[in-house]
Amino acid sequence: AASGGIWKTTNSGASWSVLNTDVQLARLGISDIQIDPVPSASGSPIIYAATGDVDGGITFSDGIYRSEDGGRTWLPINDNLFNQQTNLMELVYSILIDNAPGSSTMYAATSLGFYKCTNRFSSVPHWDKVYPATGNELISSIIFKPGTGNTELFAAGVNIIHSSSSGNINTWTSIATSTSGLDLTNTPLANAFPGKFAKTKHPAKYG
Repeated sequence: AASGGIWKTTNSGASWSVLNTDVQLARLGISDIQIDPVPSASGSPIIYAATGDVDGGITFSDGIYRSEDGGRTWLPINDNLFNQQTNLMELVYSILIDNAPGSSTMYAATSLGFYKCTNRFSSVPHWDKVYPATGNELISSIIFKPGTGNTELFAAGVNIIHSSSSGNINTWTSIATSTSGLDLTNTPLANAFPGKFAKTKHPAKYG
């Protein structure tokens, strides 16, 4: 539900408890939750939460929050990602963690574009906008291409884009073109509003 926050179950869904008890984490719409494959220094799971109601677009986003104690306490990690309190149209759609050994990189798909963080374990993780190079474009979902060492990515929103250089700026190309048969720019819906028109298929979520 919109503004429903984060809930946790320890008995396969028979009962749930809300994790929005920490005053740092407002009861917002949650669009994505990711658990880091690397635990915190204390051994507790590191959890990332993307905020905002991406289905209805009717709640505010406050960027991305991180918990280093399994969801008991939360802090925003929004350095260079929007503003501290974003407006109604600035939403985080999804988070992707690079689980390659030794990597500290993660990515965020947002209503303004594609962001990359290379120091996710820092006390103040920093985000850089890597697509588009100028202006804004909605990106709703992101995946790694299997077997590429997490250096090749696909992302989708109002476009479908590809990078074979770890998602760095100026390495993205559109694969949704008239010659590929995936031209999204001339569809009536794509010209009407920046909604979620294309979605990449995440192996972990869809099998």
